Amino acid sequence: MIVGIGVDMVKLSRLPLERIHFIERVLTPGEKALFYSKKTEQAKREFLGGRFAAKEAYAKAKHLGLAKIGLQNIEILNYASGEPYLNDPHAHLSITHEKDYAIAFVVLEKGDIDE
Repeated sequence: MIVGIGVDMVKLSRLPLERIHFIERVLTPGEKALFYSKKTEQAKREFLGGRFAAKEAYAKAKHLGLAKIGLQNIEILNYASGEPYLNDPHAHLSITHEKDYAIAFVVLEKGDIDE
């Protein structure tokens, strides 16, 4: 049973890649390793934008704000296939990029919303 859905969109050009503090606040250590492995500025923007949008979408699906959950408590890694996943077994995630935007969609199944 679906108990929450969330969606968020980020304009990639607004991401401050030069502000290390922002990156440190948004990304977990595992996510930072993936971020810093990206070769181009565009790839880094897409990665950071996708992760930020996914964390916002997850907070919306849980009916909470990011302040209550905390950016560092939400981690998005990738399966070997490249598909992203959340560190929540009840959450289903999709991230897409189109030109200057990243969009994320999260669906939560029963069992997670009350945590």
